[in-house]
Amino acid sequence: MAPLVRRTWSPQGQPPVLPHRTRAHQKVSVIAALCVPPTRDHVHMYFWLHTNRNITATEVVAFLRQLHSHLNGTIVLLWDRFQAHRAKKVQTLLPPASRIHPVFFPPYAPELNTTEYAWGYLKGNPLANWAPLDLDQLVVGTRHSSQALQHRPDLLRYFIRHSPLFCVSTRTLVIQDSIARIIHERFCCNRRSAAATSLWPAGSIARVRIGSSRLRAPVSRRGSAISRRTVMNNAG
Repeated sequence: MAPLVRRTWSPQGQPPVLPHRTRAHQKVSVIAALCVPPTRDHVHMYFWLHTNRNITATEVVAFLRQLHSHLNGTIVLLWDRFQAHRAKKVQTLLPPASRIHPVFFPPYAPELNTTEYAWGYLKGNPLANWAPLDLDQLVVGTRHSSQALQHRPDLLRYFIRHSPLFCVSTRTLVIQDSIARIIHERFCCNRRSAAATSLWPAGSIARVRIGSSRLRAPVSRRGSAISRRTVMNNAG
């Protein structure tokens, strides 16, 4: 697969050349979550790399278990309608008594998912115009860029603010009403307080947004998963 080509600078009449190898079938899949604590003073990013594998229900369940063990309190999980998110294996992990309460985005609403902005930043900035020689380089480069993004709370906050999720509109009222209903059922608060809490989290509720992405290596070569940590360090 060709590298992610973006417009760049070069001397006049000398266009930049990106040598790469074709017929690549190896890839790196990434699943990540942006977490906003109840105090709203930090934005944390967690991610997990998978080499030569797609993100299926198995990977989603493993990632949710890591978040469940790492985060305290009730977790309101905001994610899209990706097939792996709606799998029976995932739904059995999220019973009504669980601390994790999933809320699905409306169909065809990628602009609400803040992790999509993280993928766009990684693919359009640190990983743009970069052609790794093999799968190992792709894994190392993806991990390094993702870890660098973890320590950029200003960017993570921008991803949150850029999403129209917190804007009052017909499209986002569906999400806000779903979150309010969950808080109402969980904490037995009144409807007005629940609606306010859905916009400004309080108490022991953490909001998590899940997303996945895929990057491909430009060379066909056998490699093994070398992800050393299942959940990375907190941002900030």
